[in-house]
Amino acid sequence: RPHAASTRAGRVNLDSVATFFHDHFQGKFMVWNLSKYTYDYGRLDDQVIAYDIKSHPVPPLGLLVKVCMSIHSWLKEDPSNVAAIHCRDGRVCTTAVAACYLAWSAQFSDTGRAFAHICERRAQSAR
Repeated sequence: RPHAASTRAGRVNLDSVATFFHDHFQGKFMVWNLSKYTYDYGRLDDQVIAYDIKSHPVPPLGLLVKVCMSIHSWLKEDPSNVAAIHCRDGRVCTTAVAACYLAWSAQFSDTGRAFAHICERRAQSAR
């Protein structure tokens, strides 16, 4: 999730996000857009994979597996690769997908532990 300084009224400033990714992860980032909104993907070097989940708070199971496989493939391609996941509000769907990926890739023993880890990290970031 981008720093609070790059957020205006709950919306992420694309210029700040693009600058951050270019400065820190040039050519090594991929963004998974899980919102129904599109933006100028060229600002992120077209390194965006979009899934329109419409009115679902989280992706349906089949799509969730597809997203996890996509993230896993990207991260395994090069140890320097970075995955960024976002949804409309940056909370529910993003957290669910990230937790499912962390459990699916065996970084946590189950999604409950992965959710707890993500929530703890977000609380630390907010301080």
